[in-house]
Amino acid sequence: DVHLINYSGLTWLTGQIKKEKVFPYDTVIFDESIKLKYPTSQRFKKFKPLVKFFKYRYILTATPVPISLQNIWSQWFLVLSRR
Repeated sequence: DVHLINYSGLTWLTGQIKKEKVFPYDTVIFDESIKLKYPTSQRFKKFKPLVKFFKYRYILTATPVPISLQNIWSQWFLVLSRR
């Protein structure tokens, strides 16, 4: 099964996990991961506690050229952090 959710749905997803106490997904693919560029953003803060539940994590972006390494830190965190 494939389920699609936009970045605005992260609040809903977090609530579902707390309510059901079961996490049925093992893979996440972030399209336009540039939206998670800043570790201080609300999107990143909402997803950061969920990243440990995913066995496989992928990011897609059309603009992978950062201004500095700090601009890609949060994207790499989502892909490489350990469970």
